[in-house]
Amino acid sequence: MSERRVRSVLFADAQIHVEALGDEAVRLVALMFRDMDTPAQPGLGPLFQIERDAQGVWTVGSGARRYYTGPDAGDAAVALQDVTSEALAAACRNGLVLHAAAVAKGQVAVVLPGKTG
Repeated sequence: MSERRVRSVLFADAQIHVEALGDEAVRLVALMFRDMDTPAQPGLGPLFQIERDAQGVWTVGSGARRYYTGPDAGDAAVALQDVTSEALAAACRNGLVLHAAAVAKGQVAVVLPGKTG
């Protein structure tokens, strides 16, 4: 029997839930959200699903909406990261959300903010 796991992710005051269906999807979600699993707050936040079926097709969705369907785990991960990040940012009312990169060397670092998208 294949594994099923629901992970809840809390950022500031926003929460989402990610349901992984199947062993490979569970491993992918564990990697993507490994330090972000939090106790679920009932009724707070949307549920996103990711699965890989027996034919090797990945699907990322929420309810009847599909964000990705195809054979590539990397593309499925990107789609899941995009929709979950957007959902957390949209629901956040008590925190700072920005799209940025950072480069550090020794004790010096530079933050490079950028436009999301």
